[in-house]
Amino acid sequence: MSFQAIRQKLTPRRIILFLLCLGAFIVYGENFGYPFKVTDPADPRFRVEQFDFADYRMDRDALVHAFRVLFPVGTDKAFVDKVLVEYAGVESFEIESIPGLWRYHPRPDILDYVLMSPSGPAHAVYYDKNNKLLNAYVPVGAEIYPESPSHNDLYKEKK
Repeated sequence: MSFQAIRQKLTPRRIILFLLCLGAFIVYGENFGYPFKVTDPADPRFRVEQFDFADYRMDRDALVHAFRVLFPVGTDKAFVDKVLVEYAGVESFEIESIPGLWRYHPRPDILDYVLMSPSGPAHAVYYDKNNKLLNAYVPVGAEIYPESPSHNDLYKEKK
């Protein structure tokens, strides 16, 4: 195919249509996860640096599975912070009334701003005195590790 033939096929209308499709794909991917991205942490191709809550927005069970694989009981808080705060871009803060309880809240993404919707529920992680993970809570469900101490146990210890 010659340059002239390619130039004839690339009309301004086709270029604009291509750019609109590309933009729509990027906005969709940033908000709901890219369809070709490996999101299962048990898969050897999974890259922890690309962890994003948007990949699990529609599948709570997949998010629970990801938490169990990435953050087993005893995981150091520094690693959890690196993945959730640095890589996933969430905000974290400690609940002062219960020592060891940290909330991780996703920051709003592009679609949240456009639709003026909340950025998503906060996730809670409970740590022991040595900053090792005891339990985690994903909203719309129970604790991820039911056999481990929960925030209620931590609250009772404080009293």
